[in-house]
Amino acid sequence: MRPHFYTANNTQVFFYFIASAILCSAVSFLWSMVKLPNIWWIENASTVLSSVITFGLPAVIFWKWITAENIGRGLHMANDIHWRSVVYSIILVFVMMPLVNYLISFSKDFLEYSLREDLFESIKATESMRESMINSLTANKAWYTYPVVMITLAVVPALVEEAFFRGTLQRLFLRQWHKKHIAVILTSLIFTMMHMDYFNWVGIMLCSVIMGYLYFYTSSLWCSIAFHFVSNAWNITMMYLLAHFPPEENVNTSHISPWMALLSAFFVWFIFRTMRSVNFMERKLKKTTL
Repeated sequence: MRPHFYTANNTQVFFYFIASAILCSAVSFLWSMVKLPNIWWIENASTVLSSVITFGLPAVIFWKWITAENIGRGLHMANDIHWRSVVYSIILVFVMMPLVNYLISFSKDFLEYSLREDLFESIKATESMRESMINSLTANKAWYTYPVVMITLAVVPALVEEAFFRGTLQRLFLRQWHKKHIAVILTSLIFTMMHMDYFNWVGIMLCSVIMGYLYFYTSSLWCSIAFHFVSNAWNITMMYLLAHFPPEENVNTSHISPWMALLSAFFVWFIFRTMRSVNFMERKLKKTTL
C-alpha cells in the first residue's frame, strides 16, 4: 500500500522523492546528450521536454505513484483560487524589481572586486555560455516567435519548477523539521544553485524566498506560479522590446539608488503583511494545512 503523505514516515517519503528526482535528472541529462538538428523550434521543444522531465516528472511520480494523494490536492492546486492573492503576487513582482536589481548590481560589483581577476573572468565566461544558450532560444526576435518563447521560458518553468520546489520539496522540508523558515531557505538555496546564475544569484534567491512564503501563507501553488510566470514573462518581453527598440547608447538604465531599493523593500513587506493577515484567517477557517 502506498504511504499517505501526512501519515507516512518522513524519511521514507523524502528518500522516495529524492530518488525519483535523481532518476529523472539522469534521464534529462541523457536527453541533453542527443544530437538534435540546430533548428529554432526543435531547440525550444527540447528545452520544454528537459524541464518537464527534470522538474515536473518527479513531482508527478511522487504525488501520483509514491503517495496516496491526488496530484491536484497534494500540490494545493485544486483549492479555490483566491484571485486577490494572485493579484498581490503579480504586484509583488514589479514592486520588488528595484530591490532585486540593486542587490544584483551590488553582488556583481562585490564579486568583481573581491575575487581574483582570473576567477572573475572564468565566471564571466560561464555566464556568457549561459546567455548564449538563452539567446539560441530567442535568436529570432520576430514577434511571431514570442508566444513560443513565452511557453518555453515562462509558462512551463513556472508550472513544473513550482510543482517541484514549492509544491513538493518545500513541503517535505516542512514536514521534516516543522519550521517554515528553514523549509523556505533550504528550498531557495537548492533552487538558486540549480539555476547556476552566478551574477544574478541574489535576485534568484530573493525571488525564491518570496515564492516560498507566498505558498506558505496562501496554501495555494497558484500564487507562486503566478509570481514565477510574470517574473520570467517580464524578462522575455523586455528582451523582445530592447531588440526592436534599442535604448540610446548614452542612457544608463541600470542604476538603482539605495533609497529606491529601501522603498521597494518596504512595499514588499507591506504587501506580505496584508496577504499574511488575510490568508491566515482563511486558512484557519478552512483548517488548511501544508
